[in-house]
Amino acid sequence: MKRYIIPILCLSLALQGCFTRWDTKDRILFGSLVALHVVDGAQSWDIWDGPERSELNPGITSQESLILVKLAAVGFFYAAAELLPKYRTSILSCGCMVQGGVDVWNFTQ
Repeated sequence: MKRYIIPILCLSLALQGCFTRWDTKDRILFGSLVALHVVDGAQSWDIWDGPERSELNPGITSQESLILVKLAAVGFFYAAAELLPKYRTSILSCGCMVQGGVDVWNFTQ
């Protein structure tokens, strides 16, 4: 699990200087998005240990690919929010809603 959290934290810390032009609301939304991805990663981390559970994302086949997919997702939302500042709040809000829905779905399984 530590191998998953450390890259996400490093990514978010590395991007801190990039947030200088962002509103406080957008910074909070991005932090929430990162936290929701960490929760999803924690929920999925041991999924391969139990035969009664399965990963629905076809791009995630191992713990290593889980890390890469989560880093790519966070990076995608950051890049989209940075490149489209007019829609930054909407992009981050949608990302949080979708990832929050995934996390809730995982809790019900």
